[in-house]
Amino acid sequence: MKRKNILILLILLMGALLLACSQTKKESKIRFETNLDKHLEKELEKILIHIKSEELSDKDLEPIDLYYELKNDLAEEDLLKLPKGSYKIDYPNLLDKDLNIYKIDGPKEAILDSQTDKIDINLRIEKLEDLTLEERESSISEIEKFDEDAKNLLLSDDIKEKIKTMKEELAKEQEKARLMNNAFENYKKVLEDPKSYIELDNPDVDFSYYIYNISNTDIPQLFLSHFSTQYYNAIISMAYIDTNTDELKIIDRFAIESARVGIGLYEGSFVSSYISGTGNYEEYHIKLIDNKTEEKLMRAFHMDDENIPEPFEKEEFAWTDIYNMTSLYEEFNRPKTEIENAKKEYEKKLESIKTKIIEDAKAKGNLILKGTLHVLQNNEEMLEFQGKEDPNKLYGHSYDYGPYYILELDEAGEFTNYSPDGEVYIGSTQLINLWEIEKAELNGKRVIAITNSDGLIWPSDSSIPIGVPGTSCIEIYEDN
Repeated sequence: MKRKNILILLILLMGALLLACSQTKKESKIRFETNLDKHLEKELEKILIHIKSEELSDKDLEPIDLYYELKNDLAEEDLLKLPKGSYKIDYPNLLDKDLNIYKIDGPKEAILDSQTDKIDINLRIEKLEDLTLEERESSISEIEKFDEDAKNLLLSDDIKEKIKTMKEELAKEQEKARLMNNAFENYKKVLEDPKSYIELDNPDVDFSYYIYNISNTDIPQLFLSHFSTQYYNAIISMAYIDTNTDELKIIDRFAIESARVGIGLYEGSFVSSYISGTGNYEEYHIKLIDNKTEEKLMRAFHMDDENIPEPFEKEEFAWTDIYNMTSLYEEFNRPKTEIENAKKEYEKKLESIKTKIIEDAKAKGNLILKGTLHVLQNNEEMLEFQGKEDPNKLYGHSYDYGPYYILELDEAGEFTNYSPDGEVYIGSTQLINLWEIEKAELNGKRVIAITNSDGLIWPSDSSIPIGVPGTSCIEIYEDN
């Protein structure tokens, strides 16, 4: 009897052990809703058993944690073979969990950081600042698509907040880019045909331009300089974009530059200064605030005052010929290809203008001169160049008309000379004083000078430069 009872007990114990083993095996069995390659199925089961026994025996298992383990234990080519789908997994002492495996085709650094075993979107976000607006928008959408595909498992709350902030900043930058592009396109049209936008008293006027921002926005203004026969001085016009309407606005006579009116720039302001005939000095700083000009008196004194306020270190206008669109393209950060094309177009335009001016000068019989240009800033430099002394030093000094633009011909030539008293004769000279030009950058270079006369005017007094005939120069080019 005892032996029978012992046998029954052994049978029951063996049955219990078998039941326990079968339950353990069942509990660790992975049930797949989609078919997997047998190799991947075994690998996946091995990893999950490892997780269960070694690391996660007493806490709930998040689906993404399993993804980390898969990423660390499976070869990447095997991992990427896993079909997109949901897999039901049973663990002892754990709640049932759905494991979502997703094939992500994005860059590796956007999926996993191997050092922290966490999804590393940070690296991708840092790189966004180096991208163009179009690339940045696409990249953010791609990152969010990763998260959407993974049922919001890839991005933590702080990463989501970073992306939200970046999208807000991106929207602001896109709006700024839109406004800048609108300004660029409008300013380009003005430079292509300024006479259609600006009221002129001189239809043959030449324009130059400068881009500068005196507003309380990110959009700079377009300043244009042109000569007025009515005021016999340079007129400064200003084109700007009304940020409320996106419309182009023009102030035809924004300022006048003359012997008594000086202009300049200072820390985001247009500077206009005036000296009256009685010696009173006033300096105004002008800004464009909310699409309206506002001026502020910054300095006011009489030239004879003992305590004159310190001057502001103003910046000069670096005027550019309107045919040269390169500055406009550069100021608005246009693509390099557009900037290069603008340079090529300017070179072609210059060559075309140069050819026409030379042909017109030849047809009129005007002088076309070649030689080396010397730019001498004052009487002292001019006298040193000539190797002479001031002929008027006994009476004080000669009036300084510098800078002087002196063309030195390769050799002396004979020219028709007109004297102030009307006498006409033939004279020889190697130096010619060129008037009405400002081309300091050509100092020391070989040039071609086009004049508006068939001869030279010979001086009849002792003014400097001594004994050097002169002529008006309508254009001057480097002789390549």
